[in-house]
Amino acid sequence: MSCERLFVEDAGRWLDENRTDVVSSYFLGRHVIHVRDPDAIQQIARSAGDFEDPGAGAPGSPPGPLRALLGGSLAALRGDAHAREREAMSAPFEASYVEAHVPFVAGAAADLARALAQSHGYARDVGELVRRAALDTVGAVGFGAGFGALEAAMGRDVYLGSAGPPDRLMGAWLDLTRAARALARAPAWLAWLLPAARRLRAAAAELRGTAEEMIRQRASQGGFQRGADESPAEGVDEARDVLSHLLANRFRYGLSADQIRDEVMGLLVGGVDTTAATLCACLAALCERPGLQRGIRDEVLRALDGRGVAELTGADLRACTLLQATWKEALRLYPAAVAAGRTATRDTEVCGYHIPRGALLGVSFWELHRNPALWPRALEFLPERWLAEYQAELGPTRRDAFMPFSVGPRACLGAPLADVEGPALLAGILAAMRLEPAPGWRPDYVQGLSLESATGFRMVTHEWTF
Repeated sequence: MSCERLFVEDAGRWLDENRTDVVSSYFLGRHVIHVRDPDAIQQIARSAGDFEDPGAGAPGSPPGPLRALLGGSLAALRGDAHAREREAMSAPFEASYVEAHVPFVAGAAADLARALAQSHGYARDVGELVRRAALDTVGAVGFGAGFGALEAAMGRDVYLGSAGPPDRLMGAWLDLTRAARALARAPAWLAWLLPAARRLRAAAAELRGTAEEMIRQRASQGGFQRGADESPAEGVDEARDVLSHLLANRFRYGLSADQIRDEVMGLLVGGVDTTAATLCACLAALCERPGLQRGIRDEVLRALDGRGVAELTGADLRACTLLQATWKEALRLYPAAVAAGRTATRDTEVCGYHIPRGALLGVSFWELHRNPALWPRALEFLPERWLAEYQAELGPTRRDAFMPFSVGPRACLGAPLADVEGPALLAGILAAMRLEPAPGWRPDYVQGLSLESATGFRMVTHEWTF
């Protein structure tokens, strides 16, 4: 069992046993204050001057090799540099920009359903195909074109422009995430010495080379080789994907070629496993509720009104209230980021508790979302709690009890995309098939690169027969 898993499980048990929302402990010899109180989390997350990212070795933070891979991307920056680059990155993730990507996400949903249908009736781990769908979505949002990862999984020979076949990209990305998962479960002092660190560096070099080649290709198409005193190219507002936006606004935000590369790498590393992890956990929970699966399927088909899943629109997704409720419940029980770490930069106070300078605060979204004082029937998967008619009975006792993407200056920038991508992929799956757990399989959740199951996500899909 990993140190991270022991920390999360022990802290959660201490919080419950002592009926408190703040508990003090030690993690690998370091003073840790574990928090699940909404007011405390809000204060910690929003007070950038009092609390900062703790660096490698803290619960919820990437291991040293993975942090090195993130380079100068948004996830690794602090202070003014983080604020400046976050502003540069924000536009492609605004709701209006994400809406422009819905047709592609709908196409990925249809491709995912077709790929899963190839093994109807047989037990398989659905996680890889879901991650491939998420990778294709990152391709569209990040680079303006899908990577063809799902089509490659279905045996089609699809090429990614000058960057090479998608299997090359997908292979490097899979190697990287496998190595990163192994490192995420290892103590920080050991991570650099493990064989997984060497595998991660090799996979990262492959991905970095692909990213740099794609940037050169896009830059050669114009809008990048301007002088620093020139204004951005016309049509900046039309640059909907992240790479086009960063290239078009390079001089406005003072971005170097290395910074653009690092942000592209950060998107590849951090934008795939997160949504995929929550969606896989959602599918696992739905395996136990066949009636709910059918309800979502009927709702989606009514919204489509004879159209195929590939023609899903943003309006269709918003009209499917049960689908949206199911996604929100999955985010509540299975947030991709189980916890986040912050270090106190000075002696301070959080909700009446003294916090000494240098103390590590473990902000637990997992425990916040499972706190029985805030959530009726807190450990049950109940999408109904998000429907208007059940709010009084099952809804949270506080509106700020739900923080799946964190809050404050380090809140997840990709939240609007996740809230389109997750429901769309779920709609594509359930419109085409029902799911049941593989015989003898149950998920065993751990914190790795993101939330994951130590036993995988083994399920059996079946075509709807009614």
